[in-house]
Amino acid sequence: MKIFKVLIVALMAASIAWAQIPEENKPAVPCEHRGSFFSVGLGLSYMSLSKDEYNSHRDEKGDWDKTLGRYVVKSVRYWGPKKHWNFSGFEFPSLDFRFGGAIGNVVSLYFTFMGGLYRGTAIREENNIEQHYIADENGKLIFLSENSESYYKREFDAVAAYGWFGAGFSVYPFRNPSSQLRGLYFGFSGGLDILGVRVEDNFDDVVTESYFLRYEVGKDWWVSETWSIGVALAFTSVIGFEDDYYGSDGGGRKSFTLLFRLTRG
Repeated sequence: MKIFKVLIVALMAASIAWAQIPEENKPAVPCEHRGSFFSVGLGLSYMSLSKDEYNSHRDEKGDWDKTLGRYVVKSVRYWGPKKHWNFSGFEFPSLDFRFGGAIGNVVSLYFTFMGGLYRGTAIREENNIEQHYIADENGKLIFLSENSESYYKREFDAVAAYGWFGAGFSVYPFRNPSSQLRGLYFGFSGGLDILGVRVEDNFDDVVTESYFLRYEVGKDWWVSETWSIGVALAFTSVIGFEDDYYGSDGGGRKSFTLLFRLTRG
């Protein structure tokens, strides 16, 4: 819920900022990114996700140290069930919306919103994990061994819905109008993300609250003085927030997206 509240506030702030941009800041030079702009992208995306949840228990052994006057841990054992999720699937169409401003046909700064629905396959595996640690002379635990016994593994059809909101920038290094590389750009964006995986024929779902880092390369071609079309390839790394209470690593996913873009400004 905290992620949703942050996204809503950020979206409202961005919308107000966009509404206050004066009309005279629209591109003054034809066929160049200057002033405010709006862009929409449509394409195809592939995503893979991995997440672990570990509900562990602790058992320790030690002795009372008369010299130190305290209890000293000698060894520790953790045990309990560990749940592992894998999901992979495709999304079509991928929808990406951006609005912001461009400076001197060199750098564009923007807010980005993206959302969609992946369809694919989820694999759920459960194991009984037992880990052993020993303590050194300073009391620091050193990993000794791990035993794992799988007792459940099944594959399901699944869908994954997601949405993110963030900010980013793109750099256009080639400004010469006669250059074949004019319109080529490199971009980066980051922000907050939430994803939910609905597993069919199963009571269990997966939800991750995360932040994303997106790297992009693309090219624009002008079709009028203020409109351009383009194509872009993006790689996104999404890193989940850890949940110590439930023993979750937060989950992580990777996605590759091919977008066809229409931009005004």
